[in-house]
Amino acid sequence: METPSHTFSANGKLLLTAEYAVLFGALALALPARRGQRLTVTYGQKDGLLSWTSRELGKDWFSASLRLPGLEVISSSNAALALRLSSLLQTVRQLSPDFLHTSRGAAVITDLDFPRDWGLGTSSTLIHLVSQWSGTDPYALLDATFGGSGYDIACAERNMPILYQREQGRVRIQATRFNPPFLDCLFLGFSGVKKDSGQEVRRVLQHGAFPGSVISRLSEISTLITQCTDLKDFISLMQEHEQLLGIQLGQEVVCMRFPDHDGLVKSLGAWGGDFLLFSWEGPQDELRMRLGRDRVGPVFSLDELLYTHEPTNGV
Repeated sequence: METPSHTFSANGKLLLTAEYAVLFGALALALPARRGQRLTVTYGQKDGLLSWTSRELGKDWFSASLRLPGLEVISSSNAALALRLSSLLQTVRQLSPDFLHTSRGAAVITDLDFPRDWGLGTSSTLIHLVSQWSGTDPYALLDATFGGSGYDIACAERNMPILYQREQGRVRIQATRFNPPFLDCLFLGFSGVKKDSGQEVRRVLQHGAFPGSVISRLSEISTLITQCTDLKDFISLMQEHEQLLGIQLGQEVVCMRFPDHDGLVKSLGAWGGDFLLFSWEGPQDELRMRLGRDRVGPVFSLDELLYTHEPTNGV
């Protein structure tokens, strides 16, 4: 008799505009990543146990064994992470009471298509995967666990750019395109630093909402970016975006770290880490060499790593 097995998938993400401000209702331009995470659950493995294995690029990085139905941690490769996993699953059960409320055994394997330190959504893809598995509202699960605006949850189930807004708990998602004539001049470089998104969210929320005028202008920039056809106009809008946020956050804009770069340098997501956006009109090898000297890498063309328009034939 075959053991029932189910596989779920979720895309990673990057936020091009309205980072931080999206927490206070700003309209944001978000692009799903072409890489993500999968979760496969197989029932009937070992009665009374939930076996969990997490893999990164094919290599195990975390494992745990939990007792069912109580979800107590029996053993793990990382005690703190195992407790967080147990807490997550218990929260799922509060939202979906029948979830794993059985002594029937199960084995779960998660597979990441990107390094955890890239900040493409290790946690958000997990939230979405577990939500699919349990039939739970992913936004409710996000609110009850890691918190945040939820744009990453919206990206997890889409293969094209979106304009995302969440005001007073109401989510608005509009499919859009980001496929300008200058797309081949835009690149993503990993800063070499992983930021804790949850910690950044808590820090910003503690300082209170941004002024309404700032939220309105950042929202307007998000829309204008999707309509932009000229690289110089794009750079100008993004530089204005950086200055507005820098003032609100009391932080130096990231371009100050690259005084010799001829073009745009913009923070993406949590400032001070994760990926950076660069414009560049010269040979790609030269850009990679320059950024390598600044310890930035790997470097990708934007549409190599992210969905910039609706896929053809569902691919």
